[in-house]
Amino acid sequence: MTIKEALLQCLTEKALGLTKPEVEKILHDELEKPESEVDCDVIDMCIELLAEIDNVKLPEDTGIPPELKIIPPVRKKRHWKAVLLVAAIFVFTVSATLLVSAQVFHFDIVHYVVELFSDHVSVDYGGTSQQAESYLPADTDLRKELEASGISPVLLPDKFLEGAQIQVNYQATDISKAVNIHAVKDTYNIDLMITQYISKDFIGEGEHQGEVTDSREIIVGDIAILVMDFGDRRTIAFVDDSTQYFLNTSLNMEEAVQLAESIQ
Repeated sequence: MTIKEALLQCLTEKALGLTKPEVEKILHDELEKPESEVDCDVIDMCIELLAEIDNVKLPEDTGIPPELKIIPPVRKKRHWKAVLLVAAIFVFTVSATLLVSAQVFHFDIVHYVVELFSDHVSVDYGGTSQQAESYLPADTDLRKELEASGISPVLLPDKFLEGAQIQVNYQATDISKAVNIHAVKDTYNIDLMITQYISKDFIGEGEHQGEVTDSREIIVGDIAILVMDFGDRRTIAFVDDSTQYFLNTSLNMEEAVQLAESIQ
């Protein structure tokens, strides 16, 4: 009997022949496979069995609530339905693996595959393909400097950077050019890391350390931006074609959301 047949038998006969650790291992092993080998039916059945074991009611697979405006990415590494992503996060949360409340991540986060752990958040940035429709010209000192250093075009929160004290440090490898921008203004500071790869294929999973307490997904133009609250800092993260952005700030959550909304 194959793993898939065993899972199906457990579901159809309503007899939990597999233990919770066994189901979790099957699910983990499936997610570790290359994209072309992942069996979404196995993932779905594991989610259903974990829900059955933990007596958790999963959302009905009736599609996404109509009030959510979803712009599906062109390419994803994992082709789960959005409702199953929500279900996966919820079931993982009640298991011993992930200890963060499922209510932390709102159900409208559909552009990134997100995994919640007790001490960090893992985001598959390589699974989201998006590109801004247009870019502002290099008409500020910072944009001119970045363009002269070969990092262009870029998306920046110009309003928040205006009048700030800015320090810029550059790094380069065979596959990327990166810049770290440290800006201080009034009572807040931001650290923005911009990495432009020679190909978007080099963008992969990123880990953010700490326990997340709140999160939002902000849509600015054609770009989906994650805003995450880690208590001691707020993190703004997103991808634009082959460019990856990580921004940490001392701004509070609402101010960080406003900063994200100003990015262009």
